[in-house]
Amino acid sequence: MEYNTSRVQLIVPEYGRNVQKMIDHIRELPSSEERTGAANIVINVMGFLNPQIKEQADYKHKLWDQLFTIAGNDLDVDCPFPRPVPKDELPKPARPMYSVNNIRFRHYGKNVELMLKSAATMPDDANKEYFLNALASYMKMAHRTWNEDRVPDEVILNNIKLLSDGAIVLKGFTEFAVHAEPFVPKPPKDNQKPQQRNYGQKNNNNNNNNNNNQNRKKYKK
Repeated sequence: MEYNTSRVQLIVPEYGRNVQKMIDHIRELPSSEERTGAANIVINVMGFLNPQIKEQADYKHKLWDQLFTIAGNDLDVDCPFPRPVPKDELPKPARPMYSVNNIRFRHYGKNVELMLKSAATMPDDANKEYFLNALASYMKMAHRTWNEDRVPDEVILNNIKLLSDGAIVLKGFTEFAVHAEPFVPKPPKDNQKPQQRNYGQKNNNNNNNNNNNQNRKKYKK
């Protein structure tokens, strides 16, 4: 008995071993016309075995690519589409360049450090003062967001001096009003009890209406 472990490995398993044997047989045909005709027959068989591929617009092109993949790109036939490039001949993608920057305070991020270095080169005027005040206020908000505890202004001022390598020394800053306001959760709404329907009253009204209708019928008689 011949086991699958001793056979040639399937290149595209969804088409089975018989398709792979038919493609191997195409190589043995003597003329190019016979090989091309046999390849078209195998393409039709592959489309029958994989009907989902016909939902794609260029399914014929993909079937021919799979045919050459199974044949190892070693098949002398007239193909109506360009032959696929073997994986060994494909250009290797460029190696991505990863950032190797060392972030001193991750809760501030790298951009805060870059902005502080840029602010160190600004002239000493009102714009620089406004910029540093806004940046210090943002740093305090970021510190509070990641550490949950309220941080004193001295910590932010020391961090600014450290991140700017001593080029920026602030004596204080004014925190934005939206950041300085303490968070006060909204009080929960009172649970409203669902209105109870008085089904008994409704049934009594229906009974009264029925009695009135019966009395009217008696008077008519």
